[in-house]
Amino acid sequence: MNHLKFLILTLVLFFCVNKSKAQVDHLEPVGGIFDVYSFQFDYYSSVRKVLFNGLTDDPEIRFLVMPSFSPENVLDIIKDEEKDKYYIEYHIAEQSIWYSKNKADVKISKFRKQLSKSSVELIKNLYRTAILNSRFIHKESLGVDGTQYFFSINDRGLKTGTVWSPGEKSSMRELVEVGYGLIEFVKSDKVEINNDLEERIRNLIIKLK
Repeated sequence: MNHLKFLILTLVLFFCVNKSKAQVDHLEPVGGIFDVYSFQFDYYSSVRKVLFNGLTDDPEIRFLVMPSFSPENVLDIIKDEEKDKYYIEYHIAEQSIWYSKNKADVKISKFRKQLSKSSVELIKNLYRTAILNSRFIHKESLGVDGTQYFFSINDRGLKTGTVWSPGEKSSMRELVEVGYGLIEFVKSDKVEINNDLEERIRNLIIKLK
């Protein structure tokens, strides 16, 4: 009988722990260069040198996608101070930088187009809300296969939050899908993001507050 009680208690604790992990639905703050392993530092340095080539160090927002097996890619929204105009830029590696022997030789495909100030402010509002709600999580909840996403906003310097392969019905998955929607826009022949994407952003801002 005592053995049965112990088994039941163990199962209850197991499901509670996994339920709490499944309910994690926020970004995690990104630490500094001293918080990563040496191999990560070398890899991130390569990504910065190769993928970020031609990008500014202080974008309005940044959406960085780091898959386990697919090519790395990044989307920036920048402001041209002289022209007082905003642009959305997208870089994607033609092959995985991580698996490339000669990382410096990896080719990058680039896309760029103008974006209205109203759209920029809406997107910045979303990123600001998500990043302000960042909090640390247990590392055990992260995986080794999947995709890590980084979201940054320029607020007296870049502030960044990250999430690892969020659940399909989570708010963080919606945040990721907004990023992919922006990628689709910059690669298309459209001159503005569509109303459906803008409405999705507005609804997600409300959901995250």
